[in-house]
Amino acid sequence: MLILSKLRKIATVIIVGAFVMLCAVTARADTFFLNDGTILICKVIKETALTYIVANAYGVFTVRKETVDKIYITDSYQEDISIQKKMGIPINEENIKKNVEEGLRRKKIEEAREKEKQKREEQKKRETPGYWYYGRLGFAAAYYSTIPSPSLHDRVPHGLAASLSYDQGLDRLIGKHHMAMPGLRIEAGVIDFERKFFFKSSRRLSGYFALAGPMWAFPSLDNRWGCIVLAALPGAGYYHIVNEDSSARSNGFHFSCAGLIGYEYSLNIISLFVHFRYIYILDKDIKFNGIGCSMGCAFRLW
Repeated sequence: MLILSKLRKIATVIIVGAFVMLCAVTARADTFFLNDGTILICKVIKETALTYIVANAYGVFTVRKETVDKIYITDSYQEDISIQKKMGIPINEENIKKNVEEGLRRKKIEEAREKEKQKREEQKKRETPGYWYYGRLGFAAAYYSTIPSPSLHDRVPHGLAASLSYDQGLDRLIGKHHMAMPGLRIEAGVIDFERKFFFKSSRRLSGYFALAGPMWAFPSLDNRWGCIVLAALPGAGYYHIVNEDSSARSNGFHFSCAGLIGYEYSLNIISLFVHFRYIYILDKDIKFNGIGCSMGCAFRLW
């Protein structure tokens, strides 16, 4: 008896499960009564503010909401038959069934197409330059040559610099990518101008600097063939100036600014770059200028 009881329970579960599945796959229908008296047995694929996109055995087409008088959403085509019988409308049961089943089939096809379209769009977004909203950390080494006058160039003709930078995209502020929207670049480093590299010199300018300003990328940092970058970076630095010929030494903060233009190429989260740079340091006795080139790499942090 216990075995029979268990078998009955199992059979009941199977029957209930089959009924639920049958209900799930039963051809749910949508019946449209239009203002001109037309009756549509179909499936709604998509609804917009002004229209319904529907499908049946005759294809997929658009119905304007202003033309619809009534809509009946039923659980099966048998209910549609019953509704039309009650209304005294001549019916063709096979035609109603055909419209509902074909509507369901076309709806599944359209849903599959829509998913595939979304998948392609997502793939395109990943492959195409998009928002610059992330931050990245960069390292660079630079060589400079002084340019303002022959006398200064003879005294400290060139210099070296090393810098650490952080670039932050701001595209999210406007909700879309636009080349006119700059990012923010923050840069700090060391600089050393002297007559001979790595040798003690009687004339020398060295120190630390911190700069910050807008940075543009044309067309985008994530562009597959690379991009052109442009930045303007005002700031300040603490500099040590030595001129032993006149026994002059000074230490202090001075206004500084830098500008750069260059090329960058991205390899997923890593970017390699070459930048042409200009540096300006304002001293009370002399305005120090230099032009040079820097090379380095940047790593996307998030």
